[in-house]
Amino acid sequence: MASIDQRTFQLIEKMIERPFNTAQHLMKQLSLSKSQVEYAVSKANVLLQEAGKTPIEIGLNNFILAESSRNYFLDFLSKEDVFSVYELSGEERKKYIFLMTLYYHEEYLSINHFLDALQVGKTTLISDMKKLEGELQRLHIEISYSRKEGYRLQGDEAEIRYYLMRIIFEDFSKNNAHFLYDYFLYRESTVDKKRIFAVVESELNHYHINIVENRMNEFCYMLVFLLPRLNKTWAEFYQNYSFQTFFETKEYQFSTSLLAQFQIENKYAKLYVCGWMLGMAMGDAKQNSPDYSIIDELVDRIFERFELLSGIRFKDERAAKQQLYSHFRPVYYRLFFHLPIVNVLHKKIVQEFPDMYQIVQETMKPIEVLFGTEIPNEEVSFLTLHFASLIDEYDEYQVQQKIGVIVCPNGGYDTLFLTISYVTGRNELY
Repeated sequence: MASIDQRTFQLIEKMIERPFNTAQHLMKQLSLSKSQVEYAVSKANVLLQEAGKTPIEIGLNNFILAESSRNYFLDFLSKEDVFSVYELSGEERKKYIFLMTLYYHEEYLSINHFLDALQVGKTTLISDMKKLEGELQRLHIEISYSRKEGYRLQGDEAEIRYYLMRIIFEDFSKNNAHFLYDYFLYRESTVDKKRIFAVVESELNHYHINIVENRMNEFCYMLVFLLPRLNKTWAEFYQNYSFQTFFETKEYQFSTSLLAQFQIENKYAKLYVCGWMLGMAMGDAKQNSPDYSIIDELVDRIFERFELLSGIRFKDERAAKQQLYSHFRPVYYRLFFHLPIVNVLHKKIVQEFPDMYQIVQETMKPIEVLFGTEIPNEEVSFLTLHFASLIDEYDEYQVQQKIGVIVCPNGGYDTLFLTISYVTGRNELY
């Protein structure tokens, strides 16, 4: 059977969605030139011809997929047969190399293992591996090699898991989200993915933890790839954090029960999965959770600082704070456990709410001290969207302010801003 690459796969998906397409539409949707689109169509037609189906009709400036051919493609993409004819792109090969070194962390990996898996020449493999190493270097991770142990990932376990989560979040925010990961599992693993999904869903329901469907899929796929590593000793993780309130949360009970289903009793794994879930699940200010007082105090500080900097006061402050609480709680745990976020709307939010974004960025600066790191821009834009939603949903009023500037007489940079609020009567220095 003829092989297909990423471009052909994506073109087939677009033709299934819209059996009649113009060249311009496909070029825009796939970010390809006209000649690249035509080449992908020719590869797709080879598949159809081999199956005895009507090829995609090529007009002057359009492409038409017959109904019988569309049904064939639907069936073809839904079966595992597609994995046997798929050719990985350079970007996919890079991720595949990482997944191999992550997944087989206790097994010996030689260069031949990679060559057999990727079906490329040694020069291409070395080039792909160097590109991956360049990305991992930013997280202080490296791919080491020794005759005794073969190829291994070396670095902070938190950063290794961070990179896995990051690429999964990025891929799942696009079309064809989990194809590469299904491809890897088809070729490299005997894990029962359906069972993992069923167990996770059952445990979430049992402990009344609500997460959206996309987060559920991300969690399950990440769990599949991390299961072989969750029995690792990770003393640094346990020593770096204070966990008193975690043991009392329903997320910790969920974590313990879930991992028991896979014969994992590792205390580091229980706490890590607990934090991971806390970073995904929405908070509820009406529930008396063990961490409520901590999160609520931070929300109060954020809320007060936002009002001060923006000059806005919410009439229904209590309702607005409750809504902010529900969104900030997972942010808190993502920062606490150094978990990534991929905000596909980041650039759009910054463009549409530039002033609000800067205010929220300034609002969050005192919070950074708690985590010892800068708050990622994508978290800031995420919170910006929620503040914009609060302003839209709840009545607010502008505060008249007089701002005095005290400048150092020596012409230095020692400048203080004194804000006098007519509404609150408070003097604020910042």
